[in-house]
Amino acid sequence: MGKEQLGQMIDQRLGLTDRIRSEVDRRPNLVLLGGTGINSCMMIYVPTRVQKHFVEHKIRLSDADLEKINKLTVQLQDDIRQDGSYYIHGLSLESCPHENLIEPDKKLFVLRTLNGNPRSSKSHIMNLLDKVEEVGEALFRDGEYFCMGDGDEEGSFTSHIARVRKKLSRKLFELFGEKDFVAMVYGSFARCNNAIISNIDLMVFGNAAEPSQSQYILSIFRSIVHEEGLSINVEVSTHRKLLVTFKFANEAAESESPLDGVEHVSSIHKTGEYLESDEILKRPVFNVLATPNRVIAASPVGYDILRGLETKASRKLVGAIRQLGELENITVDKFGKLAISNGDRSGKKYLGHKSRQDVRETLRTIVYEVQYTPLE
Repeated sequence: MGKEQLGQMIDQRLGLTDRIRSEVDRRPNLVLLGGTGINSCMMIYVPTRVQKHFVEHKIRLSDADLEKINKLTVQLQDDIRQDGSYYIHGLSLESCPHENLIEPDKKLFVLRTLNGNPRSSKSHIMNLLDKVEEVGEALFRDGEYFCMGDGDEEGSFTSHIARVRKKLSRKLFELFGEKDFVAMVYGSFARCNNAIISNIDLMVFGNAAEPSQSQYILSIFRSIVHEEGLSINVEVSTHRKLLVTFKFANEAAESESPLDGVEHVSSIHKTGEYLESDEILKRPVFNVLATPNRVIAASPVGYDILRGLETKASRKLVGAIRQLGELENITVDKFGKLAISNGDRSGKKYLGHKSRQDVRETLRTIVYEVQYTPLE
């Protein structure tokens, strides 16, 4: 190939890349990333209303938001590949910052066009990007994701969270009256820095867990969640984990380490019998006590009991991580790293701590308080 032909080929690819870049920029649901090269453009699908929310509130995608976007992008690329009409490449990057949406050093799965085909035309580009938007919109909808500002005329950042908490709090105080209890939301719904919400996790501790109480809480929970267009996390039977006795929560906080004899986390057997057992229920109860949660309603005594249970669970967690690392004492950073990675993390073989900023901050607080606060 001569210099002239090579130059023409480069010019053609640059021209195609410029057309793709311009077309991506023109589409508000697509985000152009990392500039462009001769042969490729990188992008992700993020609905316009979500992008607008970040710009208006001067925030960026949280770790929980990025988990959802990455999951959606992986599925989007796979769906287009399975369809077979178009091809778009996907790859994971350790860092791909964006001025308005993404902080540096955040892992991101991106879509990448490959622009080396001289027969690609503007219509090919338009059709491919149409497909990306079509599949992205369907996945966002089918995943039951919504933006924090959706359906809110005032555009309040905490509107959905505030409404759910207020409704649940009122109903729970009506149910328990003068009896002691504490109710918490946990997971991504417990923090106001998350803008993309899917399911909500709720757990209530009380002196008793009568079937009628559990059924009432389940009924109001489903009703309120439905009103707000959310879904419920059903990994462990909802009717069991919604209402737990203080006694059982104490047993969970003091339970044996989930590490098995070879220092891996015991796996979860997805049988109906095991998923309905007390053994499996102790895991989410323990994790609620040792990960970020937010109290939405509580009696004074119930709140104090919760704080005592959290201290017990924290000490158990630090003991498990020391066992995992074979360490008498452990640094804050080492503790956080082991709690999140902890060896073999395949399937459900991990302690339940995700690599999110709020989780890491909670873990730092736990290990510091346990190692430097004397036992009473």
